[in-house]
Amino acid sequence: MLESALKAMRAHREKLLYLVVGGWNTLFQYVSFSVLYYLLHAQLFSSVILFLSYALSSINGFLGFRYVVFKSNGIAAWDVAAAAVALTRARSEGRGLEL
Repeated sequence: MLESALKAMRAHREKLLYLVVGGWNTLFQYVSFSVLYYLLHAQLFSSVILFLSYALSSINGFLGFRYVVFKSNGIAAWDVAAAAVALTRARSEGRGLEL
Protein backbone atom coordinates (compact mmCIF):
# COMPACT_ATOMS: atom_id res chain seq x y z
CA MET A 1 0.00 0.00 0.00
CA LEU A 2 2.82 2.39 0.84
CA GLU A 3 4.52 1.56 -2.45
CA SER A 4 1.42 2.39 -4.46
CA ALA A 5 1.01 5.68 -2.57
CA LEU A 6 4.63 6.62 -3.30
CA LYS A 7 4.19 5.66 -6.94
CA ALA A 8 1.08 7.85 -7.19
CA MET A 9 2.92 10.74 -5.53
CA ARG A 10 5.77 10.45 -8.02
CA ALA A 11 3.32 10.33 -10.92
CA HIS A 12 1.52 13.48 -9.73
CA ARG A 13 4.52 15.31 -8.26
CA GLU A 14 4.03 18.52 -10.23
CA LYS A 15 0.33 18.74 -9.35
CA LEU A 16 1.01 18.21 -5.65
CA LEU A 17 3.80 20.79 -5.63
CA TYR A 18 1.54 23.22 -7.49
CA LEU A 19 -1.04 22.82 -4.73
CA VAL A 20 1.54 23.19 -1.94
CA VAL A 21 3.18 26.29 -3.47
CA GLY A 22 -0.25 27.82 -4.10
CA GLY A 23 -1.21 27.27 -0.46
CA TRP A 24 2.11 28.70 0.68
CA ASN A 25 1.62 31.76 -1.52
CA THR A 26 -1.87 32.34 -0.09
CA LEU A 27 -0.52 32.14 3.46
CA PHE A 28 2.37 34.43 2.51
CA GLN A 29 -0.12 36.97 1.10
CA TYR A 30 -2.18 37.07 4.29
CA VAL A 31 0.86 37.29 6.55
CA SER A 32 2.62 39.93 4.46
CA PHE A 33 -0.50 42.10 4.38
CA SER A 34 -1.00 41.70 8.13
CA VAL A 35 2.60 42.57 8.96
CA LEU A 36 2.73 45.50 6.54
CA TYR A 37 -0.61 46.80 7.81
CA TYR A 38 0.55 46.55 11.42
CA LEU A 39 3.76 48.41 10.61
CA LEU A 40 2.50 50.99 8.13
CA HIS A 41 -1.22 51.67 8.74
CA ALA A 42 -0.50 55.03 10.37
CA GLN A 43 1.57 56.24 7.40
CA LEU A 44 -0.16 54.69 4.34
CA PHE A 45 -3.65 53.97 3.07
CA SER A 46 -4.68 50.34 3.28
CA SER A 47 -4.96 50.15 -0.51
CA VAL A 48 -1.26 51.07 -0.82
CA ILE A 49 -0.37 48.44 1.75
CA LEU A 50 -2.47 45.91 -0.17
CA PHE A 51 -0.62 46.81 -3.38
CA LEU A 52 2.76 46.32 -1.66
CA SER A 53 1.79 42.94 -0.21
CA TYR A 54 0.34 41.88 -3.57
CA ALA A 55 3.61 42.80 -5.30
CA LEU A 56 5.61 40.81 -2.73
CA SER A 57 3.29 37.82 -3.08
CA SER A 58 3.44 37.93 -6.86
CA ILE A 59 7.23 37.76 -6.75
CA ASN A 60 7.06 35.00 -4.14
CA GLY A 61 4.59 33.02 -6.26
CA PHE A 62 6.61 33.47 -9.45
CA LEU A 63 9.78 32.25 -7.76
CA GLY A 64 8.00 29.38 -6.00
CA PHE A 65 6.38 28.07 -9.15
CA ARG A 66 9.49 28.65 -11.22
CA TYR A 67 12.02 26.93 -9.00
CA VAL A 68 9.99 24.50 -6.85
CA VAL A 69 7.19 23.30 -9.14
CA PHE A 70 8.61 23.54 -12.63
CA LYS A 71 12.35 23.46 -11.72
CA SER A 72 13.23 25.97 -14.41
CA ASN A 73 16.88 26.88 -14.84
CA GLY A 74 16.56 29.25 -17.79
CA ILE A 75 16.45 33.02 -17.96
CA ALA A 76 13.27 34.36 -16.32
CA ALA A 77 12.66 36.98 -19.01
CA TRP A 78 12.74 34.26 -21.68
CA ASP A 79 10.12 32.23 -19.75
CA VAL A 80 7.84 35.26 -19.44
CA ALA A 81 8.24 36.07 -23.15
CA ALA A 82 7.51 32.46 -24.14
CA ALA A 83 4.36 32.46 -21.98
CA ALA A 84 3.22 35.74 -23.56
CA VAL A 85 3.69 34.30 -27.06
CA ALA A 86 1.81 31.12 -26.12
CA LEU A 87 -1.05 33.15 -24.62
CA THR A 88 -1.26 35.39 -27.69
CA ARG A 89 -1.30 32.35 -29.97
CA ALA A 90 -4.01 30.65 -27.92
CA ARG A 91 -6.18 33.78 -27.91
CA SER A 92 -5.80 34.21 -31.65
CA GLU A 93 -7.04 30.65 -32.09
CA GLY A 94 -10.06 31.42 -29.94
CA ARG A 95 -8.97 29.47 -26.86
CA GLY A 96 -9.32 31.02 -23.42
CA LEU A 97 -11.77 33.69 -24.50
CA GLU A 98 -14.65 32.30 -22.47
CA LEU A 99 -13.00 33.46 -19.26
